[in-house]
Amino acid sequence: MILEEIQKKMPGFTKSEKQVAEYILAHANAVIELSISEIAALTNTSDATIIRFCKRLGLNGVYQLKINLSNELGNSGYLVGGKQEDTNHFSKYWKKVESNITSLSQNLDEKIIEDSIETIITAKQIHISGWGNTGMVAADFAHRLTMFGFNTFFTTVPEYAMRNLATSQEQTILIAFSHSGSSIHIIDMLKLARSLNRKTILITNTEGSPANKYADLSLIANIRNELFKDLGAASHISEYIIIDLLLYGVLSQKGPAQISDQAEVLLSRHKL
Repeated sequence: MILEEIQKKMPGFTKSEKQVAEYILAHANAVIELSISEIAALTNTSDATIIRFCKRLGLNGVYQLKINLSNELGNSGYLVGGKQEDTNHFSKYWKKVESNITSLSQNLDEKIIEDSIETIITAKQIHISGWGNTGMVAADFAHRLTMFGFNTFFTTVPEYAMRNLATSQEQTILIAFSHSGSSIHIIDMLKLARSLNRKTILITNTEGSPANKYADLSLIANIRNELFKDLGAASHISEYIIIDLLLYGVLSQKGPAQISDQAEVLLSRHKL
């Protein structure tokens, strides 16, 4: 059990690691909802200390720490409130969806949305990256942009993605997806894009995450009242709303006729 392991190893921790350990022991439920940067701020330490602390526990990082905490605290059920006994539990689901959408509309920065739309429209190539839980969202966005006539690249192989970005031409942009904002592959892609002077857009749920530091534009959902307890892995409503919003903005600016014509040219060979 992870909490017992923390207590067991407490004497061997450094001063800063003990601060992290004491906070987790006292606020285990809250830690599940926090990003690495938020934990660091609340414990007066650093991201590096949090990662080192996780390694001392035999974990790869904060994501694995939160999964272990969630399982130990009995938070692995499907709905946030746990398994519901009453027959009206679906109404609770819809209320959470409504609450999340309302929160999303309040959390997203309109100026960043507009800048992201302009960045997409003026790009010569759009490189989409997302793996793990957000991989299918990234793939869907790439497919839909291609339908709208954009030169879009997506792959499920991180090494291929990095090679493609490394050899990209000017006016290529990177749109990266990471729910937690702590995906090592996504951070590496954002760093590479910055070194190549490529514009980047990050779509994430987590404010103050490591990935945010390397993105030019960050669309942050910042949804705390998540539908599922497995750290957002099962629900991507916020990400899908964000990509719908971006596509709506692109459609509004480019005009439906222009986009429809481009899509038909691309798809005509596959229609009878």
